[in-house]
Amino acid sequence: MRRAPRLLIAVAAALCGCKVAPVADNTVGPDPKELAQDMSGRAEGGSAVKESLQYLPLGYAGGAKARPGLTASDRVEDSVLVEDRWRIGFPSWERGSKSDAPYDVSSPIDPYHQNVLKGDYPLPGTQNTFLSVEFESITRGEVKKVPVPSGVFTRGSGDSAFFGHGDIRTFEELGIVTVDFFHGETSFKPVDWRFLVKGAVDFNYAQSRENNALYADPANGERRSDRYAALQQAFYEMTLASIDDKYDVVQLRVGTQKFNSDFRGFLFEDEAPGIRLFGNLDDNKWQWNTAWFNRLYKDTNSGLNTFDSMGQRVFLANVYRQDVLSMFTPDWKETTWNKGLTSQVSFHHLDVDPAVHYDENGFLVRPRLIGTPKTGGEHVNWVGWTNDGHVGRINITSALYDAWGQEDFDEIAGQRTQIHSTLAALELSYDMDWMRFRVQGLHQSGDGNPQDGTAGGFDAIFDNENFAGGEFSFWNRQAIGLSSTGVGLVQGGSLYNTLRSSKTEGDPSFVNPGLLLVGAGFDAQITPRLKLVTNASYLRFDDTSSLEYVLGQDGIGKDIGTDLSVGVIWRPLLTENVIVKSGVSALIPGSGFRTIYGPQTLYALFTEVIVTW
Repeated sequence: MRRAPRLLIAVAAALCGCKVAPVADNTVGPDPKELAQDMSGRAEGGSAVKESLQYLPLGYAGGAKARPGLTASDRVEDSVLVEDRWRIGFPSWERGSKSDAPYDVSSPIDPYHQNVLKGDYPLPGTQNTFLSVEFESITRGEVKKVPVPSGVFTRGSGDSAFFGHGDIRTFEELGIVTVDFFHGETSFKPVDWRFLVKGAVDFNYAQSRENNALYADPANGERRSDRYAALQQAFYEMTLASIDDKYDVVQLRVGTQKFNSDFRGFLFEDEAPGIRLFGNLDDNKWQWNTAWFNRLYKDTNSGLNTFDSMGQRVFLANVYRQDVLSMFTPDWKETTWNKGLTSQVSFHHLDVDPAVHYDENGFLVRPRLIGTPKTGGEHVNWVGWTNDGHVGRINITSALYDAWGQEDFDEIAGQRTQIHSTLAALELSYDMDWMRFRVQGLHQSGDGNPQDGTAGGFDAIFDNENFAGGEFSFWNRQAIGLSSTGVGLVQGGSLYNTLRSSKTEGDPSFVNPGLLLVGAGFDAQITPRLKLVTNASYLRFDDTSSLEYVLGQDGIGKDIGTDLSVGVIWRPLLTENVIVKSGVSALIPGSGFRTIYGPQTLYALFTEVIVTW
């Protein structure tokens, strides 16, 4: 390893026609006298000689004082004392243009080369303390048609239809700054400690053709603009113990932090204040987490954190095992069939305090404005088994959850309810060259009788499913309100039919119609820059009893309809620094959906541009 820097310098010196002096193993660079003689005739005023005697580190190493490099004056009797192992440097490049140079010394704003501001070099004066600063801009625009009741005060004086014009246009600009300050030899072991702070500023605008779509008070009109700034994350992390020489560790993270409790966001994915104790075992084959979170209300229009507690406390514990099949198939050691599948078992517990809460637009979200609006707490448990990975060439994602517990008072049932519900999801896909073929299915149990004191509908804590088309799917992306009530059939960013008042500010609801989903998709990596994502899903209610009870309408069928979506992801620079996403989706209504909302086909078109430094 000691000869590597000298070998690199020798090669570089050979390229520029220089000689390298025979020096000891701990020396760096060519002989300054011979280098000066070779270069003296190739530059005016000795500037090239001075430059060639400078050995600068690559990229941006933190300013002139932090990256002085090596010069002839650093040599003392055929040896050089190198105080910073990160900034040894390379000789200047003299072939071609500077943009073609493999030894570029770039600027602080260049994110493509090594840069002290993105953690490639330690901070000046340190050896293992780093700083990573990230700036992200997310620009979104969307046009959609969703069911919007016309209300008492219609926009048009002669409108008489129950559902009015559901055309809504939205625009959002979200700026995010993340500062990550950490210490440790992080190329091969977890950090010793870390401070991370993430802030966000959001501007959003919405326009609707109905007066009551955006505000509870129709007098506020059909346009809304809003600004909001938030602290999304702020935590301290430290390594408590190193268990063995393979860097299996026990770590602690305290503060507002992001956590996703399964592979595809089926149950809990949030940025919330909490304490997380986690670690790994057996050369990272096992990973485990225990955590407690006190959830915060989200700002209504941006979805960012506020500083107000929701009175929702989450405790969870999970265990992951990589290559789980290898534990049971020792005879397959010479094959790849038992490698690549990661399995997880988990337990979640949620306590919800009774509360009264209105969102920023004046709508009542706690308790729900449905049935008997009365506050009540919840005490719910989930046990789950999820998998993600591949068996041979078949990619697998699966989830099984069972929920049980108690609602002190359910607004729809009008009484205390005992919860018992389930969720099952499975996605199988097969890769063929640049193509991926997918099939998927999901069953969210629904409640069969809203008046029997048992809640059989499944709901999550704070879900965000990347499943069945994900963000490109109409059903997953859009929120659809339930007519004549203050709740939604489905919330934006969720697949589940829950009859919640709000995903971001309301409570889980277990008296709901549930969902049956079957579908297929096709993904294509058309070029290294361009990816195509397509999906088609057939949707049904699991049980419509709760819908018929709430709406006072018998004979609601189970057929929701067909969700069709097409999306593209374009990375014009072949990096993650610029990503452009665009998608179009539609919901062709079935008989049950038409009974509630009418026969119109719903649609959405969006474009999103993500720029990251």
